Amino acid sequence: MSKSSPASQSIEQLRERHKKLHERQIKVKTQREEAMNRLAELQQQAREQFGTDDLEQLQQQLADMKKRNQQQQAEYQESLDAIEQQLKEIDAGFTEGEDNDDV
Repeated sequence: MSKSSPASQSIEQLRERHKKLHERQIKVKTQREEAMNRLAELQQQAREQFGTDDLEQLQQQLADMKKRNQQQQAEYQESLDAIEQQLKEIDAGFTEGEDNDDV
């Protein structure tokens, strides 16, 4: 003898429940296929841009790029600091020259 559930459903309710589950299954499968297609597109793009689609290699490349960017930023800042210092020295030279002309 089969054990019935505490709240037995009519055949119409069961069919509606089955229909909803089937629709949900189709939706999930479609979303999965779309996600897999998008993943394949992104992997192809990564291979074209970075020569790999391996996550670890991409993370290493990103770390290398960040390090290189920080080094370039520091060099740029040093260059600007040097230019600024030179301009201050030139400005100070002109100010001293103007002061000497007044004497």
